[in-house]
Amino acid sequence: MNVESKMGLKERDPNEIDLIEVVLLLWRGKLLITLLALLGTAFAGGVVFFSPQKWTSTATITRPDSAQIASYTFAVSVLDGAPSFDARDIESRLINRFSASFSALAESLRNQTRPENLTIAPSEKGQPLPLKLSYEGSSARAAQAQLTEYIEQTNTRIASELEANLRESLQQKIMALNSLLSAQEKIAQEQKDLRIEQIKEALKFAEAANIVHPQQRQGDSATQDTLFLLGSEALKAMVERESMRPLVYPDDYFQNRQQLLAIKGLKIDKTSISTYRYVLAPTLPVRRDSPKTALVLILGLLLGGMIGCGAVLGRNTIREYKSRQ
Repeated sequence: MNVESKMGLKERDPNEIDLIEVVLLLWRGKLLITLLALLGTAFAGGVVFFSPQKWTSTATITRPDSAQIASYTFAVSVLDGAPSFDARDIESRLINRFSASFSALAESLRNQTRPENLTIAPSEKGQPLPLKLSYEGSSARAAQAQLTEYIEQTNTRIASELEANLRESLQQKIMALNSLLSAQEKIAQEQKDLRIEQIKEALKFAEAANIVHPQQRQGDSATQDTLFLLGSEALKAMVERESMRPLVYPDDYFQNRQQLLAIKGLKIDKTSISTYRYVLAPTLPVRRDSPKTALVLILGLLLGGMIGCGAVLGRNTIREYKSRQ
């Protein structure tokens, strides 16, 4: 009875796994496992070496300050003829225009045959400003340089457009002011000529009536009908005085002329227009985004070790199968 029970204990269920035996098998095959683990690590190292690197440079921008757009805002104020203007509104419109143009550039780069990862988004959720810009490059310096180039490229393009629009607006304003001044000068000349003709007509009546000396004291209060009563001598003097008298312009004539001279004296330089201000200039990344060397090597080591363990256990299984045959 005791012998049978001992024999039963020695018998093993074929479906059961003896962990101790598995460990011993793996230990006996440690050379193969180590070799495959090293091969897996080497393969992972090759993947890291030959895979394209990805580095991300970031920058943070906000609306330009008043000094960066001083020449532009001054030109706008001269164009509008208003000494005061809403500089904050101009700053907001410029950064919004930059954001729209930069977003369009990012979209076009993503749709290239070789896509480039350029992004722009609010730095803080729920806040329109500041804006965070990022670019993914093949090296740290390449990413920083390319992001800087795209920012400057966008700013230069917008500055050129603003300069062209401003010059066109100034030319149209110059033409309008010249037309207005010409009309005012023409009207002033016509008023002067009319005044002289009125005095000459009164002089004819005075000479016809043989009125030499004034018949009334207040010349300024004389109407066209009573002007001849001033006498021929006074009327001749008035004709001579009116002929040499300068034109009388309306009050806004000199304001328009001053605005015209100010516009003609404007010097617009697109390089002095900045549509953004750096909160943080493009950074030089110190850590690459991918591939992660340590992670890839560890995964390669683990994968090689698992393959080695599988190879050892598979080899033992084949041996047992052949021995049972």
